[in-house]
Amino acid sequence: MERYREERAWQSLATHDDLFDQLELWAQPIVPLQDPEGPLGIEALLRVKRNGRLHPPLPLLEAAARTGRMPAIDRWVVMKTFDYVRQAPGGP
Repeated sequence: MERYREERAWQSLATHDDLFDQLELWAQPIVPLQDPEGPLGIEALLRVKRNGRLHPPLPLLEAAARTGRMPAIDRWVVMKTFDYVRQAPGGP
């Protein structure tokens, strides 16, 4: 029963109007272990603010896939990533 309630809560969030107010993008550096001085990349990570805590996105993404909200989340992630790149020092 608890699992059902949790799934319903994530599904409710996925379809709620303020969904995007509860999403955050984080950046994680990517450094090759063989050459720590080598090319550096950045991986964008999605996190969900829920009940005052940060959560991994998997339960939300599963609920969003079931409710048809994945395209909207994908667009949000891409737009926020582009905004970051534009505003970063040395960005385009």
